[in-house]
Amino acid sequence: MPINTTYTLIEALERSSGEEEWKKLISLDNECLKRGLILERCGAPVIQLSGRAVADEDILRQRGEILNELEVKLRRCLESGEWVATGFQSPIDSEDTLPLTIQPGTWAILTHLSYTNSATSGGELRFVGLRIKESNAYQSSATKVTDQTSKRTAKTQRLVPELEAALVSRIKAVLASARKAYPDPKRYPSSYIISEKLTEDEPGKKLAGYAPATIRKIIEGTYPPMKRRKIPGFLERRLVT
Repeated sequence: MPINTTYTLIEALERSSGEEEWKKLISLDNECLKRGLILERCGAPVIQLSGRAVADEDILRQRGEILNELEVKLRRCLESGEWVATGFQSPIDSEDTLPLTIQPGTWAILTHLSYTNSATSGGELRFVGLRIKESNAYQSSATKVTDQTSKRTAKTQRLVPELEAALVSRIKAVLASARKAYPDPKRYPSSYIISEKLTEDEPGKKLAGYAPATIRKIIEGTYPPMKRRKIPGFLERRLVT
C-alpha cells in the first residue's frame, strides 16, 4: 500500500490480492451477477428456497473458494497490524462522532464483511465507513518481521475475556444449529447447502452476525479462530463416526 493512502474495504481486498486472483474473482462475480446469483460485487449469494441448477452451484462454489482465499489474505494484514482500519461504530450517536481505530485482535469477532458499504460486524459490534491504510509502525520499521516471529506474535495475541467468550459462544451457536438441522452425520450435504439453510431458516436468526461464507468455514472446520482454539468443524463429525 502507498504510504498515507486510505482505501475502502473492497479496495483493500483488491490490494491484498494477486493480479490474476483478482481478475478471476471479478470474472466469476460478473457471471454470478448476470445469472442473478448475487446482487452486488463480492456479496453473499441470493437465498433460494428451491434447489439451484448444477451449473449455478458450480460457479458459486468456485467464486466462494477464491473469495475466501482473498479474504484470508486481507484478514492476515488486518489481524497482524500490518494494515490498520478505522470506522464509525454503529449506531452513530451524533454528527460529532469520530472514527475509531479497530484493534487487530478485534477482527476475530468481526466476521461479516460488507464490501458495498465498506462495513464490518460481528457479535455486538458494527463499524461503518471503513478506511484502511498501512500501519505507521510497519512504514517506519527498518527490518521485516520474520515468519517465525510472526507466528510467535500471532500465538501470543489474545482477545480480552469478554470478546473471547463471545467468539467461542458464536462458533458453538453455529455448530449447535447445524447439529439440530442435520442430526445424522451420514446424510450431511455440502457446506454450501448447510450454510444457506442455517441463514434462511429460523435458526439463522441467532446467527445474524455471521456471513454465509463464515458459517461455511465453521461447518468445514477451516475458520482460523476455531482452528487456533482446536474446535472441530461440523463436517469433521462425519470423519470420526
